[in-house]
Amino acid sequence: MVRAWESRLNIALSHILNQVGVGSRPEQADGAGRKDVLIYHQGLKIVLEGSYDRNDAEMDARKRVEQLSADIAIAIHYPSNFPQDLTEYEIRKKLFNTKLAAKIILPDDMSGTLWEIIYMDRAVAESFGDWFDVDLNSLSSLIKEVAQFIINESELKKVEIAVEELVQRVVDNITGQYTSDKIAENIYEDLYKLYGFSIGDPKEIKEALFAQATLAVLLGSVYYESIRHLYRLPSILQLSSQYGYKNGLEEAVHQILKINYELIFDLVGKLLKSLPPHENDFKAILQLANDISTKRALLRRDLGGKVYHKVVGSWALKKGLATYYTQLPSAYLLLYLAKPTIGKVADFACGSGTLLVAAYSAQNSQHRLNLWKKGEEREPNEIEQEFHRNFINNCYAFDVLGYALQITILNLALHSPSTKIDKMLPSSTIPLGYRERDNFTSLGSLELSRSVLRLHEIGIGATRVGMRGSKITSLSEIAKFGPYDLIVMNPPFSRTTGRGGREGGGLFGFIGDLNERSLIKKDYESLSEEIKYNLIRVAEQLLNDTSINYILQEKDFSLFRQIWQAGEGLLFLYLANLKIADDGKICFVLPRSFISGVSWFLARSLILHYYHIEYIIVSYDSNEYNFSESSVFAECMFIAKKQNNTNLDENTNFIMLLKKPSTSIDAIALADVISAKEETYYETGSSKALVKKISRKNLIENCDNWGRFVYLPENTLLDQLDNLSAGIIRIKNKEIKVPTVRFNEIIATIGVDRKRFSDTFRPLHESIPGAVPMLLGGDESQRIAMAVAPNAYAIPLNDNAREMFDKKGSIFLVPDRIRITTAHVTALLANRKTIANIFYSVRINYENINKYKALCLWLNTTWGIMSILANRQETHGGFISMKMTQWRMMSILDIHKLDQNKVDKLAEVFDNYKHHSLARIPQQYVADSYSLSERYRIDNEFLEVFGVTAEKEELLQLYNPLSQAIIQWVGDS
Repeated sequence: MVRAWESRLNIALSHILNQVGVGSRPEQADGAGRKDVLIYHQGLKIVLEGSYDRNDAEMDARKRVEQLSADIAIAIHYPSNFPQDLTEYEIRKKLFNTKLAAKIILPDDMSGTLWEIIYMDRAVAESFGDWFDVDLNSLSSLIKEVAQFIINESELKKVEIAVEELVQRVVDNITGQYTSDKIAENIYEDLYKLYGFSIGDPKEIKEALFAQATLAVLLGSVYYESIRHLYRLPSILQLSSQYGYKNGLEEAVHQILKINYELIFDLVGKLLKSLPPHENDFKAILQLANDISTKRALLRRDLGGKVYHKVVGSWALKKGLATYYTQLPSAYLLLYLAKPTIGKVADFACGSGTLLVAAYSAQNSQHRLNLWKKGEEREPNEIEQEFHRNFINNCYAFDVLGYALQITILNLALHSPSTKIDKMLPSSTIPLGYRERDNFTSLGSLELSRSVLRLHEIGIGATRVGMRGSKITSLSEIAKFGPYDLIVMNPPFSRTTGRGGREGGGLFGFIGDLNERSLIKKDYESLSEEIKYNLIRVAEQLLNDTSINYILQEKDFSLFRQIWQAGEGLLFLYLANLKIADDGKICFVLPRSFISGVSWFLARSLILHYYHIEYIIVSYDSNEYNFSESSVFAECMFIAKKQNNTNLDENTNFIMLLKKPSTSIDAIALADVISAKEETYYETGSSKALVKKISRKNLIENCDNWGRFVYLPENTLLDQLDNLSAGIIRIKNKEIKVPTVRFNEIIATIGVDRKRFSDTFRPLHESIPGAVPMLLGGDESQRIAMAVAPNAYAIPLNDNAREMFDKKGSIFLVPDRIRITTAHVTALLANRKTIANIFYSVRINYENINKYKALCLWLNTTWGIMSILANRQETHGGFISMKMTQWRMMSILDIHKLDQNKVDKLAEVFDNYKHHSLARIPQQYVADSYSLSERYRIDNEFLEVFGVTAEKEELLQLYNPLSQAIIQWVGDS
């Protein structure tokens, strides 16, 4: 077959890219050779070098960068199935439906400014990542996003450090002034105090106020430098040479306000009046702003958001205002999987707007693809400006801080700074705090979940913002803005509890006035109770006639009907459900306990009842379990589409990230391949993922804990759990049936939770009259062997304590938390009746010492360990918890259905190993180790009680994937 000339394919590719809004043209170098595709994007020159030969494409792309004829080059490898006899139309049609291999080539030296890289002949090409398989839509998105990598992570880090050092210097200088308290009060009025609402004493948070003011001035200056060329305005440094640094900035603000952009610069102008005239500080601010503004690609990497969350505020402010923000690659993965179309977009706690920035990019990509499919041919600049106006005018960003809203709008505006937005924006600042004059509190955006009548009664106003100004609008009017087609959120996670004792911790901990904080918490708890009642009714409808409807009725499972430990995140999820349109989508970043936590059960029921859950995403990237930049806790993300009719056979895609996307390009490529929705392993660039499909029917039956579907990142282990739940252990071709039961059905009592224990007993290291035996703590030395002895005593603190010990004390102990990397065993058996503060003492019906031994052995076999892992609630990687309710719901060996002979034999196996010092759990499965041999003996002797002997090689087929999965989860250290 004679292949079509590469130039024909390149011309066709250029035509298609123009169709989807990427301005390009075919280019022929030096009047000879094949035509390649030239793209100008964000001031950068990007060349696509297409060839049938992968090496030629990469070599030519590399040459383009090395010769500085292109800032970025993308090598395109065409498949060979394009015959020469195809017409131009047929080539375009075939290209559009073909996956292409693409590789990005960047200049190696990224440490200087963009101008240095372009104009100084010192660039050496390097490839970014590996080859990506992309369709034309993904290639379009990749081109738009690739410019951000003209500055690599080290350059971004340098800028972050420079900003951090600058802010700290200015804060120190202002704090050292005797008038600093007054300065703080003035800035507080600008940044926080809305309509008389207070969140605390400005003097208590003055360093945070100074940091925020400095950053607002810096970012405002950066934005001025990014748009001044449109209006032929002088640079701030030029004005500073005439007026001085502070006055020069004031003059720049004065000139830009004559034109537009009040949202950004009105606040900057106010802050300039409050900040002291330290010329050296303003000189440093303006010089850094000028430097940053030359790095346009860096601005699109959410620099404003990064520095906003990194450098401003005290610990209390950052925690209290929940300034976790989504990692940019994670945000792109979430939104590109969602495939949002044109419509109203909302974020009720937008922060710096990272998720809205990702929504902008993903929606833009979908919009251009739809235009192409409709056959609409328009100028790329026209498409860009029309989309930009549409998105900004339909972007409903909400926050308690006008300052955060400013950064959100700034981040979005930088996507198309030449596009003017004249009308009032639908974004709003809603107050959080206490209003003394009429004794009212406001909970920020959560007020929108109230009844309209309540909003009328309290008369809270919100500030709607626009480039040309702002106006106060009643919350009852704001509440009418919906419904929304897309709601994105990484909501505050704070909860009403907070026993850590740190100053400023807990819910609304940033509010220094304890009386005000108490009033706000009381209002929050009242709203929470109202929402809980509504959620219970939804759960009752969902679970009616299911096998787990008992958890909404029985006393033992009452914690499933509580939401207080879930915190604010659950309330924002409830708000999103109220405001989303039919067929609209919600995209959330939440604690990983959303899928497994007892307090999130009602939230899972809510989403299941009203939505098709399209994706749930968790990370098994060792020590990268979070999706928020500043969080160390395990998180998850999900996408759900609201629909009136649900199908029990519809599937949810659980995505287990083995390697998280490290860039937005990685994320876009991964989202593209996963969109095929096949249950398999995916790898693109540096990203790796495993996808598991779960039916809606299965989600409902396991609504108590969806963590079972992703308990370890290995498909054979996930299948093993299905067998275990049915009472089947599979070893190669052998099938062993063991009776299993919900643990709750054989529990008589289960011990005391941590809070109640501390209220009831006081630990002692020596016995005194009236003290009872206790296992104190749960460090590694107490988890080495299955047999244990009490190591302390507990003195009762009230009359009920002795009765509690008599009723709940036991020799059988199961953990309420485990660090999997240091635990050697799971359950323990004490030599006498005891209580514990880190373990639950469990008493079973029809008590028998050998039955306790059999249960303890089961929970320390591989299948018992797998069951515990499947029912866990994950806090951070290998640090997991098992609440009493989760123990009750877990399938366990039904020792009451075993004949006494089997029970006695299992007890004998337990006695054989009860004092053995086992290795840490991950090490027990390492091949060719002594610890694996002991693990094999315990498991095999358990199986022999049921009449089956397993060869070591047979059990290795279970141990090897288990070892690999645990290493993937917690690392190999």
